[in-house]
Amino acid sequence: MGGLRALMADVPQWCKRPNFETTVWLNSAIKTLWPRLSAALSKTIGNVLSRRLSRVSPLGMSLRIKEFQLGSESLNLLSVNNVANRNKSANTDGSSVVLDLDVRWTGNPTVVLAVGYRGLPLTVRLSELQVAGTLRLQLSDFDDRMPTFHLLGISFVEKPDIRFALSLVGGNIDMIPGFSDAITNVIGNALTRVMVWPQSIRVPI
Repeated sequence: MGGLRALMADVPQWCKRPNFETTVWLNSAIKTLWPRLSAALSKTIGNVLSRRLSRVSPLGMSLRIKEFQLGSESLNLLSVNNVANRNKSANTDGSSVVLDLDVRWTGNPTVVLAVGYRGLPLTVRLSELQVAGTLRLQLSDFDDRMPTFHLLGISFVEKPDIRFALSLVGGNIDMIPGFSDAITNVIGNALTRVMVWPQSIRVPI
């Protein structure tokens, strides 16, 4: 039974839940729009996360984002579900479209953190980012100008599976006991507090 559960964990939502639709067309659209989306998302998400990191950092540590770019690799959507009229928890008012997206992303972002640790100024780089989860997008402020919506709300329906590697610029991060784990926990807490529903990040497009 455990083997079956492990196998099903990697099966797209549209294979397990009939209300999910395949998204070849949407992946193509996102790939086309990604340069513009990436620029807008990078600025907004970077600013929001940097503020949150400073609030959830433990005693003896300070973190802020020094550089944040999502990179050129667009999201890979496995399925999409329009929840605007099906799920009251989405809190829609009829003037927006809410989509739940089954997302897998192995991106090439540039994320550099300025870390103060026990009085030492350090620079930490994040790499090998992998994200898996259900992303909720709320599209609003519609008109007839491309891309037809101009405000995007972004959140995860549940805490996503996020994996990444950390490296210390100019040194070996493993030489500082507990340092890497502490930063990983802070980043996870910050993401949960700003990007897990009902919290969301709102991005002008």
